[in-house]
Amino acid sequence: MKKNILTLFALLLFGISANAQQSILMIYNYSPYFLEARIEANGLNGSCYPRISSNDYSSFNITFPPASGGSPFVAKYPRYNQGPSSNPLINQWLVQSSATNPSIWRVAGHPVFYDTSIFTTDTDWTDCLMVTRDANFVYGAELELGDPAYNSCNGPSETYQNRYLVEGEWFTITSGSQKFTYVQVF
Repeated sequence: MKKNILTLFALLLFGISANAQQSILMIYNYSPYFLEARIEANGLNGSCYPRISSNDYSSFNITFPPASGGSPFVAKYPRYNQGPSSNPLINQWLVQSSATNPSIWRVAGHPVFYDTSIFTTDTDWTDCLMVTRDANFVYGAELELGDPAYNSCNGPSETYQNRYLVEGEWFTITSGSQKFTYVQVF
């Protein structure tokens, strides 16, 4: 009996963690430019809420270095609460549970990012707004890549954009039970 209860408990825990935050975000910078960015996640099925953002709309807070020696710079964000261990790191997220509630900054280790929270079980990556810059801080092209189903939440996004000197794409791949969202800039 105890063995059955432990097995059931283990399956329940696995099920909860398997459903937390729908995909792993992978960002590949193949370009010779720095990318300054803001990444966002929204509620599943086209809902804007809950909403999670790496920054507010006043600026970009993540910088992805350029490709080096023919290899892209790769950033991986497996879970919101793992932001401090990602490169570049994200120590806090701006969260908003509904349109009537204010946005609040939460550190990555806050309980709203536990695997059972609606912020992790009911959201997925939806948008990556970027601007290119060179080593002298000269800004160039702006890319807004993401899921067009969320345009009313984050502004117009496209799955592919070709801008002056760079092009970018957004796509999702499912492998087994794991889902990956990719952003690539060339």
